[in-house]
Amino acid sequence: MKQLKQVLVEHYIGAILIALLLNRAIDDLLTILNLPLVNMILERVKSPLIPRSALPPQLGMGILGVVFYGAFAGLLLKWLYFPSQPKMIDGAEDGDGQETDAQ
Repeated sequence: MKQLKQVLVEHYIGAILIALLLNRAIDDLLTILNLPLVNMILERVKSPLIPRSALPPQLGMGILGVVFYGAFAGLLLKWLYFPSQPKMIDGAEDGDGQETDAQ
């Protein structure tokens, strides 16, 4: 896993993947926000040339997409670029084997 993380960070593959996931989440969000406008236009036109299958995706699927892609991008961002730091405890040893002073 350490080598995979190193490759993703050093070659900017992780950054590109995060950008694509965020792009998809924003696209789904804009689709949700445009849904009422598109429905209003389609109801006014009522053309036989527009099939009912041309209606935009359901609201629930759009929200699920925003949550999924946003959460996955956030987790990947945290894992790649903001690693958790180990907590220091008073009296714990440093990396060189010496005890640290509590004061």
